[in-house]
Amino acid sequence: MAVPVITIEGRVIGEPKLKFNDAGNASMMFRMVASDRKRNEATGKWEDTENFWVTVRVFRDLAVHAMDTIRDRDEVIVVGKLVTKEWEDKGEKKSAPQLYAWSIGPSLQFGARPHSDAAGREQRPSAQVQRSGAQAGGPPEDQWSTPAPSNTPRVQRPAPTSNDPLAAWD
Repeated sequence: MAVPVITIEGRVIGEPKLKFNDAGNASMMFRMVASDRKRNEATGKWEDTENFWVTVRVFRDLAVHAMDTIRDRDEVIVVGKLVTKEWEDKGEKKSAPQLYAWSIGPSLQFGARPHSDAAGREQRPSAQVQRSGAQAGGPPEDQWSTPAPSNTPRVQRPAPTSNDPLAAWD
């Protein structure tokens, strides 16, 4: 039986740590907590009711990209393989869950974050900029209309075929 693949939304606790092995492959690790919250009717405040703590392990290019993006206290969504790490400490057997990440992204539940490509260029204006332009009586200046420099590599996509279900999205 295969180990479970799960999706966890939670908060990064502590700054992520990045290492490189002798072969030059990146490995990143951070802790995160997923919490259920419930409103206390007596006090009117939100309280954590149950927590799930997990160590997230990230490898290769994803580790490098995540290290450039993820910070302490960020809300993230992680998809990956859940495993149990076992070890022995002073004769006592211990275990803890670890999540080997396949994909990581910001949670937008509590706010927007700009997206950038590998070179650090923002991909699209934020909705906040778009809204502020509309409120001011007109659209903001189109900062994305400048063509890319000729030395910028472009991804050449294959021509869609009649069997391509995504051809209509282009």
